Amino acid sequence: MALDLIALGRKRSKAVGSFLKEGTQSKQFGATETAMAEDNPDSNPESSFQNGGVDDERSPLKPQPQSETMLLKTRQYSVLIVDDDEDNLLFAHYAVEQLGYQVAVASSGSGAIAAAFSFCPDIILLDVMLEDMSGIDVIQHLRQHKQFEAVPIIAVTALAHDRDRAITMASGFSDYLVKPYMLDDLEAMLKQHLRS
Repeated sequence: MALDLIALGRKRSKAVGSFLKEGTQSKQFGATETAMAEDNPDSNPESSFQNGGVDDERSPLKPQPQSETMLLKTRQYSVLIVDDDEDNLLFAHYAVEQLGYQVAVASSGSGAIAAAFSFCPDIILLDVMLEDMSGIDVIQHLRQHKQFEAVPIIAVTALAHDRDRAITMASGFSDYLVKPYMLDDLEAMLKQHLRS
């Protein structure tokens, strides 16, 4: 079907090209030219007929520029969520998945490290206070490996004091999200770090 449409377009292009070369203008062409001029006074009627009647600027065959939002939706980013509280983990998993991201989860520090190497996430949401090891231990382990040097790792914690924030950020985290957080804050955080 696609090949038939391309062949038809080429035939139309040749026919219209020879039609324009002969200088013949039928009433139908004149009516089309007038209608096009009324729709867009700055347009050149001949230019839209040189490719078989397809306007170059609006052709479905010509790739259209995509907005930043479209690019974000097209590229499905992956997010690793680490939290030892089951309710927090389920909420974050559901929320991030609804935002259109691919999701993996871990409920421990050792599980986070294993998941990071197998899943290769674009961003990690890491609880700072885990049972088996702290989030700071996890990030220090990950940052030793080249593949995680530039991956944004967000500290997700209930520790909201300025001193806690300073210690956490000095440990290599890219940003800081305080629990409980609003869904809008989570979405903004993800978009901010996945665009950069």
